[in-house]
Amino acid sequence: MIGVRVFSAPSTEEGYRLLQARFGADVSILRVERDLRSTGYLFTVSVPKPNGAEPGGRAQETRSRAASIMGKAGFSSTVIGHVAGMSGNGHDEGPLQVIGRGLADLVRVGSFLEFARRSRFVLFIGSPGAGKTTTLAKAAAWLTASGEKVALVNYDVGRLGGGSQLSKLSSIYNAPLVDLDGAASKIDPEAFDQCSIILCDTPGFNPWRFTEIDELLAEAERVGGGTVLVCAAGLDADETADMLVTARRLSLENIIMTRCDMSRKLGSLLTPIIQENYTILGCLRSRALSEEIVQPSGASIAALICEQAGRSS
Repeated sequence: MIGVRVFSAPSTEEGYRLLQARFGADVSILRVERDLRSTGYLFTVSVPKPNGAEPGGRAQETRSRAASIMGKAGFSSTVIGHVAGMSGNGHDEGPLQVIGRGLADLVRVGSFLEFARRSRFVLFIGSPGAGKTTTLAKAAAWLTASGEKVALVNYDVGRLGGGSQLSKLSSIYNAPLVDLDGAASKIDPEAFDQCSIILCDTPGFNPWRFTEIDELLAEAERVGGGTVLVCAAGLDADETADMLVTARRLSLENIIMTRCDMSRKLGSLLTPIIQENYTILGCLRSRALSEEIVQPSGASIAALICEQAGRSS
């Protein structure tokens, strides 16, 4: 039987030495991370348990496999421990079900459709290359198919090719398009009184200097609209966490994850999302316009994580 445990050590070298001395070749290190409560390190490991030490060996082995998959996906030891510690029937479930059940307990999810209808005026914000325009395009397709009349607003007039992309979308969905200089112009929602939802593309901002989006946040507040932080999977885990912590201080609450099919480290994005209590409104698995924004759930996110784990094995 296998168990998942967390050990601390003053340094990575000392941690490896102690684990090898105690468990030998039978230890499997799932994750190493800084211990925020001290200057040391936390080691999340999979270790053998003596026979008869715990009932339900098959269930424990399944939870251990789930923990291993999550470790490789970049989840923190805290999240892994929560998921691995949840009980289940243990007999007819696999790692997919274990991860899905655990994430359903941790991740806040919402409906982008409901958010857009409630907000009417939606700004997509994020760092350069995060996928804001792609997200807007998918949102326009989804909302139009749902019977909404959309309008498009381009604050990002300085980006090469951005205007032509939105112009093409405007013609596809017969949606009014207005190009604005975000630093000097103010949108009047009443100018789109025939449109039910206004979708706004914005300039990419420096992800480490969130003061650059103060004006956009003020604009959303002025018109009573909502903001969605667009964040790509696969970025450096520490930098992603820093960015989301800073964004949370600006009272940003909703997020859409992009490039979910292009990263084996989805946990590096999901861990700070969980820690900062964001609401995930959707996931983008591809850039294809025909594919909708995926409604997130514990099960759908777990399926994507296990799919990526299968590709890398």
